[in-house]
Amino acid sequence: MKKISMRTTLLGALGVALVATAFVAGQALASGIPAADTLNYTGTLKDAAGAPLTGEHVIEVRFWDAGSAGATECTTGETEVTLSGGVFSVPLPDACTDAVRAEPDLWVEVVVDSVSLGRAKAGAVPYAVEADHAVRADSALTADSALTAADADHASEADSAVNVVTSTAGVGQRICSGTTTPGSTAWVAYNAYIVLTVDTSECGFTSTPLYFTSLGGSSQHWITRGPTSIYGEAAASFTIYLDFDGGVTPAQANERNWHIQWLAVGE
Repeated sequence: MKKISMRTTLLGALGVALVATAFVAGQALASGIPAADTLNYTGTLKDAAGAPLTGEHVIEVRFWDAGSAGATECTTGETEVTLSGGVFSVPLPDACTDAVRAEPDLWVEVVVDSVSLGRAKAGAVPYAVEADHAVRADSALTADSALTAADADHASEADSAVNVVTSTAGVGQRICSGTTTPGSTAWVAYNAYIVLTVDTSECGFTSTPLYFTSLGGSSQHWITRGPTSIYGEAAASFTIYLDFDGGVTPAQANERNWHIQWLAVGE
């Protein structure tokens, strides 16, 4: 498996996923942003099979000033909730309500049973406003490549970076990125040229994502042909054919530290 270039602490029990997150308030301004009333943070928790979680769980919502590291702006503290259909709603203290309205660059981290589900940009989370109950947002994060949480004993760090994005069709998607290893990429000879199949299975995509690639190296990679041309794309892999004037061998490619850097966006 190639080394993944970005790392995250996106964890989940048995593949626990956080979907349909939103802020909820009793009133709204014309713009759709919650008014002075206290906000709740609501969402739905599902396992890897897509089944809503049930039963009692301890949930904490933290607000950060950065996507990684950084400082905590505020937290709800641990709140014991009983999930029905996977849905939870946690009231935000005044400090968090004020921070959400005042800071456009906040990041939200949801912690379930002491296990983090990672951070998402608060500004990217839609506001849902209704008098007495939460309205589900259209965008969703399905962290199938996340690790296990309901049984925290099996939790460990994921190698893939997963973040929330939304397609033009309003479908929630994830981003996963990685790189093969400079100097030891598994290039294979193909006639006078070389070919590489990149394993992206750790991303956990359920369908073929969009792949974007570039070629890194220490010399002569700028005159290659084919590093951005994707072949055989699938949910768990894609293939690159690399052409070079006069031909090139896998050994020569690794001497020049040629390696594929990639980004995938999908479900």
